[in-house]
Parts: sequence; structure tokens; C-alpha cells
Amino acid sequence: MYIGAGFALAGAALYFGSFGLAAYGLALFAAIHAFVVLYEERVLSDKFGQDYETYRRQVGRWLPRL
Repeated sequence: MYIGAGFALAGAALYFGSFGLAAYGLALFAAIHAFVVLYEERVLSDKFGQDYETYRRQVGRWLPRL
């Protein structure tokens, strides 16, 4: 969902040729990244323990590993 929203915003920035929208998209990505790293991952680690740590080592945070 986060990546889809980012792509939609990036597409709108390209379509409208808007530097402001592109800057907003970068700021939004930075905020979402901070939220995921600082909050979501900690909560999931507390809830699922070693199973989540194993999952994190096998799966990329934003992009799939090939």
C-alpha cells in the first residue's frame, strides 16, 4: 500500500511536471520509512519474536529479493 501510494504520487508529479509534488512525495516516503522502521518493525518483533527476525532476514523491506 505504501509503495502504491508513492508511485501514484510520483506519477502525478511527472504528469503535472510539479517539483512541489515530487518534493512532497520524497518527504512522504521519508516519513513512511521512519514509521515502518521505528514503530511497525519494533511492534512486530515484540509480537512475533524470532519468527519475525527470520522473516526480516529473508524478505526485503521495500523491494523483493530476486
